[in-house]
Amino acid sequence: YSTSAVLYSIQFNSIHCSSPNLIRSTMADVESTQQRQNRPATTNPYQNPPPGVFPPDHIFYKLKRLLYIALSGFVLHHFHFYKALVKSPKVRHEWFQIGLALTIAILMIKTYVETYEVKIRRQEVNYENYRQTTHAVILLVLSSTVAFNVALWPHYGWNTPILLGVCFFGMILQFLLIVPTYVQNIFGLVAFTFVLQEYSGVSLVY
Repeated sequence: YSTSAVLYSIQFNSIHCSSPNLIRSTMADVESTQQRQNRPATTNPYQNPPPGVFPPDHIFYKLKRLLYIALSGFVLHHFHFYKALVKSPKVRHEWFQIGLALTIAILMIKTYVETYEVKIRRQEVNYENYRQTTHAVILLVLSSTVAFNVALWPHYGWNTPILLGVCFFGMILQFLLIVPTYVQNIFGLVAFTFVLQEYSGVSLVY
């Protein structure tokens, strides 16, 4: 009986002596958990950019994008890109029209997701919620890229993928990075309407 009493006393004293540390540790864990829960969620990985990188709303960031657009526009003007699309008999205009149709489909999906799903339904846009939409856009992008390359290859040859990269990544993508989504959608609608009007009847001429 005495041995059991001694062991019980040792265990009790050990627990009693360590209880303040245990309580403090538990309270610290609870506070840490509450801080993580109260921390605002963010889906923007560029909200806190690393040192030396300008945030998206910084003036130097926008000036850099505008510089890319200006340089890309100069390259396309040097190769008479727009004139070749409208007047060159070497361009396969039926393939270019397919590329335009696929691009319009991409713009419609983009407008639907950003306007209805985000603004009205308040849905969070990510891969888990929109897998089928993501796969459809990827397929449309790849198909339109193939169509544009096939259309312009007879005229520009090996310069075709370079000029398409300058057009899409040097101008269109940079524009999308510096303007809000509603401006993107409105400008896209106006731009494609203008292109379709300018391009109407080309396939009947050549």
